[in-house]
Amino acid sequence: MFHRATTCIEFWVLDDVEEHKWWRHYYMLPPLWVNLVENYQLYILYIVEMARNGEIVLASLGLYDPFYIFYYNMKRKTITRIKIQGIEAFKGRYVYTFIDHIEDV
Repeated sequence: MFHRATTCIEFWVLDDVEEHKWWRHYYMLPPLWVNLVENYQLYILYIVEMARNGEIVLASLGLYDPFYIFYYNMKRKTITRIKIQGIEAFKGRYVYTFIDHIEDV
């Protein structure tokens, strides 16, 4: 889980199954992170999943106004904030975020 004070993302990857060796790597969030999540200072963000292009997708569990999804690019060490509009009527409810979901409405 992440919030405004978070400065890095820590990953543990199983390197050798038989010997139970783990590899730990830190990805530092850019200083701009604090400004991007300024309105989200009281909200907890979680990792939704990793996108096909290698970006980590972060979102909150609750629908807040405004509602943002964050994309962190580990290679470029950049973060992008996307504002989701049109869901104000559902403010305060739980939301489950999926990427690459296609629905025919």
